[in-house]
Amino acid sequence: QRNFLDGDTYVYAYRHNLVSQDLSNLEEKVHSEIASARELLSVLEGQACNPEPVAERSRPEFLDELRGADTACREALAALEPAMTFDDFGLWIQLPLPLNALTASELALIGSPAEGLMKRKGAFTQVVYRHWVERIDQARCRIFVECLTNGRRAELITEIGANLTGDGQLHAFPNSSQVLHTMCFGEHGGGPSGCTARYGAYDRHAGCPSKLLDEIARDVCLGELGGFYSTRQRIGGPDGGDRCGYSLERVTCHTFAPTFP
Repeated sequence: QRNFLDGDTYVYAYRHNLVSQDLSNLEEKVHSEIASARELLSVLEGQACNPEPVAERSRPEFLDELRGADTACREALAALEPAMTFDDFGLWIQLPLPLNALTASELALIGSPAEGLMKRKGAFTQVVYRHWVERIDQARCRIFVECLTNGRRAELITEIGANLTGDGQLHAFPNSSQVLHTMCFGEHGGGPSGCTARYGAYDRHAGCPSKLLDEIARDVCLGELGGFYSTRQRIGGPDGGDRCGYSLERVTCHTFAPTFP
């Protein structure tokens, strides 16, 4: 049975008693972050960072005005620096988990008083991390190449553990690795007009991509590390070719899985 109370679509704290959830306090934090973002946008859109177009004048006068506007903008942004450290992951991990984020066995485990407290804490932490951190980080890392560092991932696991209640402390340590490839996508690897002639050294030749480049990079990383995700950055090309052209890509294979001793 997945529904606890009529209308519940989230696993609230009453179901497992592993975390103390103050959603009103969290709401206040979110409103505070939104206000800080509005203030930042107001500065970026304001006079200090968007001076009025200058009238015709000499080049030195024009440059002096630009320098003055740049200084005023920098000073206005510096005044907001404490409010410019927005970290939504720290807010996500405080939210209840959606029902569909857990398997039936995970749901039964974290809600069973018969199971050991540390076992329940470990399972709950992994699910919270997987849903609110890893899932979002994978999307951002792939699309925007904005990837959490290993250090920040470890900090988030620690923060999740710090929110847990009950006796006994959960220690979680990240087990992570990265593999970097320079891959040439093109029809001829070492031919006189192929990848080597165009780009020099590279360690993987992907041939003519019959699929999207992201899919090829993902397949390589799955074979290399057995899972998780990849990021891709173009460092050469695209150049013309007989069939599909050429490009040189820096592909980073990421894996990160928290382990619990």
